Amino acid sequence: SKKPSRLKLIGWWLIVNFILLILIGTTIPEPTSQELVDSAKRKIEKEDYNSALYDLNKIDNADSLYAEAQSLIIKVDSLLTLQKDEICIKDEMQSVVLQQKQQSDSLKEVLQERVLREVEKFDVVYDEFEGITWLYSKMKPRYTNSLAFYTYIGLHDNGQFWRRLVVRYHGDDWLFLKSIIIKTDNNTYTLDASNAKRDNNADVWEWIDILVKDAEDFILYDVIHSKQTKIRFNGYQYHYDWSLPSNVIKGLEEIDDYYYLLDSVSKIK
Repeated sequence: SKKPSRLKLIGWWLIVNFILLILIGTTIPEPTSQELVDSAKRKIEKEDYNSALYDLNKIDNADSLYAEAQSLIIKVDSLLTLQKDEICIKDEMQSVVLQQKQQSDSLKEVLQERVLREVEKFDVVYDEFEGITWLYSKMKPRYTNSLAFYTYIGLHDNGQFWRRLVVRYHGDDWLFLKSIIIKTDNNTYTLDASNAKRDNNADVWEWIDILVKDAEDFILYDVIHSKQTKIRFNGYQYHYDWSLPSNVIKGLEEIDDYYYLLDSVSKIK
């Protein structure tokens, strides 16, 4: 051009590139039917079903591989249906899991609110050296020099919790406890007291303080649900009998209920 300009250059550049693209398109050979079938099979293995269908539909009905292509198309259609069904099932399962989680979270939130609300019913003592919060029923005897049958809860800072059972004799004379017999409405149980602790001033008291396991848990359930429970402090020479008063049973029940409330919260997933 006698008068070249930037606009003319850009125009010719676009025209030349367009022509080149046409030439390239016409010179690239079309894939054979065998290449299309092989490509489709590879894509089927990779679960790229839509691309596989695209390749297979290029094969003309006059081609010798047309029957094989149609067979593969039927297979791909089945796989696509199965894939859609799996997606639907997965979506439904995720929906159910989400719904259950929401219900679980809601229940856990309600129970945690109860935990915070009902803890006010107890005497709470925190041991900062051990990192343990101790919960006692207000029905628990205020002084150690008294008859006692009560449970209390330990709550560690790491989330663990447990119950302990205290059974204590108080009187004028030593019994030197060897066992404690518990008689409910229908059953009799024996707790080993050979390692009982002892103390005294003007009078004496002997007691056990043990971890509540399955056997003790069963005893406590029976005591709470019996109309009358009697305790025999069995010594090497003498014994002392005591009928549990209603306030003792109420204290056991309060601790029992709160312990299983904590247990319910901990088990919600």
